[in-house]
Amino acid sequence: DLEAFESERKAIAKELKGTRQRLQYLLAVSPAIIYTTKASGDYACTFVSENLRAIMGYGPQEMTTDPKGWPDHLHPDDAPRAFGEMLPLIGRGGGSVEYRFRHRDGHYIWIQDTFKVVYDDAGHPLELVGAWADITERKEAERNALEANAEIQETKRYLTRLIESSPDAIIATDKLGNVVLFNEGAETLLGYRASE
Repeated sequence: DLEAFESERKAIAKELKGTRQRLQYLLAVSPAIIYTTKASGDYACTFVSENLRAIMGYGPQEMTTDPKGWPDHLHPDDAPRAFGEMLPLIGRGGGSVEYRFRHRDGHYIWIQDTFKVVYDDAGHPLELVGAWADITERKEAERNALEANAEIQETKRYLTRLIESSPDAIIATDKLGNVVLFNEGAETLLGYRASE
């Protein structure tokens, strides 16, 4: 019986080691950083996956040994909002917050922080389990789209002013022949009002 037990224990230990190695590999190559933090107080990190180094430039131990590691790296303009959004989300059991986080080399990257709350036996928040995803490219695309839209709107305003101030008659129609543009120059030269 003892030999059978020892053989089974070794098989379980081997399987556990293989599972642990597989989990470490998956966490290391994941595009999202997996983490756990305290659910209150300083929200100190208790675990961070190894891919933190590839995405943010920090080693996991740096984040888990310094209770101020996470809050001190938030962008100063985003920190109050991030904390303000997180507290109600913790009360609801989890959610998602976006903020800028300082990379080790000094530049900021946009992070989508999605987490769930783990509760103790008494129903109190015990820890947050979540993932940090780098959304910098998406945020830059959004910013570029907003800038392009603002440029388009400014161009439209400029063209409208240019057309309206032209002394020449400028008239435009739609596909059905309905007049959609009749500038002041057309009113002056042709004697009709745009409303007519």
